[in-house]
Amino acid sequence: FFGAAFFGAAFFGAGSAGAAAGLDADTGAIGGAGEGALRSPSITLTARFRTRIGRLASRRIMGSSEVAILARQWVSCSPMRGFIDMAITILDGPLGTELIDRGHCCPAPAWSASVLKEAPEALAALHAEYAAAGATHHTANTFRTQPHILGDDWTRWAKRAVNIARESVGPGHTVLGSIAPVADCYRPDLSPPDAKDAHIALAQVLAKAGVDIVLAETFPHPEEGLDAAQAGIQTGLPTWLSLTAGPLADLMSPAVMQHTAERAGDLGVSAILVNCVAATQIRPFLNAISDVGLPFGVYANAGHVDEGLGWGLGDPEHYADLAEEWVGMGATLIGGCCGTGPAHIRALRERFGA
Repeated sequence: FFGAAFFGAAFFGAGSAGAAAGLDADTGAIGGAGEGALRSPSITLTARFRTRIGRLASRRIMGSSEVAILARQWVSCSPMRGFIDMAITILDGPLGTELIDRGHCCPAPAWSASVLKEAPEALAALHAEYAAAGATHHTANTFRTQPHILGDDWTRWAKRAVNIARESVGPGHTVLGSIAPVADCYRPDLSPPDAKDAHIALAQVLAKAGVDIVLAETFPHPEEGLDAAQAGIQTGLPTWLSLTAGPLADLMSPAVMQHTAERAGDLGVSAILVNCVAATQIRPFLNAISDVGLPFGVYANAGHVDEGLGWGLGDPEHYADLAEEWVGMGATLIGGCCGTGPAHIRALRERFGA
């Protein structure tokens, strides 16, 4: 009965209500515009259901959409495995490195937020390119829209970033609001002990601006990452947490990442991701979060230019080859980070799209 109930939820609930808009408009956990709930899988996913259902059920009362998510995870571990496949959500790619590659100045500490003032039309064009390439989930340019960086009118620029993303990608797409480390995403030693209030302030602004999901991203410091995730959850919006070990994969161990992801699950995040780790070094970290019992994913950076993955010189198909391995491990949220671009997102869409 238990298994049949979950199978029914996945087959009928996700197959009808989620076929056009994705699995979960309420939690933002899985699905994207135009993704059907059922399709013939080219890759067998290995998402785990295991005993995590008890943990998830005890953490919060599940809605029908969450039941559908767990049903799919149950199916992937059952004799039905291979018959039903989780839809792959295609995320967008980076803003900062791509804007720099196009000749726009993005100096520290404002980084890509500089373009909000200097070249908003370039930002809008890049968002539109990612949508045309096949991304359905787009992160607004709020990575550095923080009061200590942009001054007293920081809220205006954060709202403007959300509006630019929304207007550029059109209807049927999902807009995420980014919350990043207060100091430096590659310097966990600089993470301040009092960052919580700053994250709460930005999360509230993002919610009022109309984002669909809060994305706490590129956190190498466990405690600050959890504070940012909690800030997102407090808005009532679905919240994703993306952790990083940095470009050299040396800022956080897989074991610490797994423990942090488990704690984030207990807080109530909807998904766990790894980002801004070189695509060729991401497997141990992805494996670490794969057993947490939540939808998970990757948006990796292109690594060193000599690896031939990006930075304007690499092969997007090679990145998509690596993404097939991530999907084979159970990842359902796939995009790109530093050094990738619209061509990489197009390659992902062609590889995994319906």
